Amino acid sequence: MIEQIPSPYGEAFDRARYEQWEDLFFKVQTIVTPYFSKEHGYWVHTMDIVRDLGRMDARLVVGDAWIASLAGDVEKYDEAEFQVREHATLSRLWLLGAYELMRVIVSTMRKLHEANDAAYKKLLEADEEPRNRAGRVISPPVQHPHFLKFQGVLHRLTRFRIPLAKLEPADKYKKEGDGRIARTALSEGGLGWTVSDTVFANRKDLADEVIGVIGSFDAFPNRPWRGENGRGKEKSASPAV
Repeated sequence: MIEQIPSPYGEAFDRARYEQWEDLFFKVQTIVTPYFSKEHGYWVHTMDIVRDLGRMDARLVVGDAWIASLAGDVEKYDEAEFQVREHATLSRLWLLGAYELMRVIVSTMRKLHEANDAAYKKLLEADEEPRNRAGRVISPPVQHPHFLKFQGVLHRLTRFRIPLAKLEPADKYKKEGDGRIARTALSEGGLGWTVSDTVFANRKDLADEVIGVIGSFDAFPNRPWRGENGRGKEKSASPAV
């Protein structure tokens, strides 16, 4: 027998939230394409992952607002326990997917740097001071300055993903007292998880971090001609003679 159990927030979808994810498509493509350009369809599949996470997030933020209204109200929570559990399950699945997206991005940036470093070492084998076609000395490659930001968000997701998926604390945080279980908790910010007496995160806050770090990515942050808008500095007017 199939039973109809209505969602407390219906088919609501936060369009503005989803558009934030749409703005990330080109950013993610810029990150993964240089390393996987020879693998047909790789970046297309990655875009599908971003879209799927965006659609889920646009639904879950509506649910998080509903969840926030239940915080501290035991009677309302008991009446909607099944729906709360459903929301918690989808939130957990979103976190696992977001972790994989960030893992792919961090791994790609690391592999691209390793490939550039290997290519530079080959140049050094042929010439102690390698130069480009313009005759300028080629500098050794450096990791992208945004790499540590991406890695930081990945570590934050990992802290909750490991106990949610494996029922054990993340190795990096064992010494900080993280437990084996990420317990679901409700707050004014919606649904989230706690891994210790002092460490808690809302799912929406984690999503905000993912959107923020990808949205701030600049493929060429150190080019001197790039202005604040990323399109180059306007030329100043010539002084009057």
